[in-house]
Amino acid sequence: CNYIPPAPPSGEGTLLLRVGILTVSDRASNNEYQTGDLSGPAVETALLQSVKQLNTDQPKNSRKLDCQITNQHIVPDDIPSISQTLAFWSKEQMDTAGSKDTTNQCNLVLTTGGTGFAKRDVTPEATLSVLDRECQSLMSWCTTHCASIGTPPQPL
Repeated sequence: CNYIPPAPPSGEGTLLLRVGILTVSDRASNNEYQTGDLSGPAVETALLQSVKQLNTDQPKNSRKLDCQITNQHIVPDDIPSISQTLAFWSKEQMDTAGSKDTTNQCNLVLTTGGTGFAKRDVTPEATLSVLDRECQSLMSWCTTHCASIGTPPQPL
């Protein structure tokens, strides 16, 4: 791929991405796969490689990204399990002393699974239930951009 993404916002230091990766799968949550969950680790690998490449390809004085995978979990295909996990990861938590605890807080959550047409594929609906605001054009941009660099979207 010859695509070089734009630099992170200018400034000194690093921009911290605290990432959660949520795999939505009845079978994976029940440990029915001999190999275990493969999609969550694949998302993690792709993200970390992309961030590393981005940091390598940008000019020296550009702000770098620091990507920390703070949460990884597998839940079954049901709205309460998905939405509760997404809500917990995205909200500020307080420790017992009343101080802000960012241990589980994410500023980026990626989901994998549960997006087909089966009755139990409810990841989009569960995600919508916890959003403050939906950015509808983001997926359109991602689809268009991926197609322009030779990575067509996968049909359902």
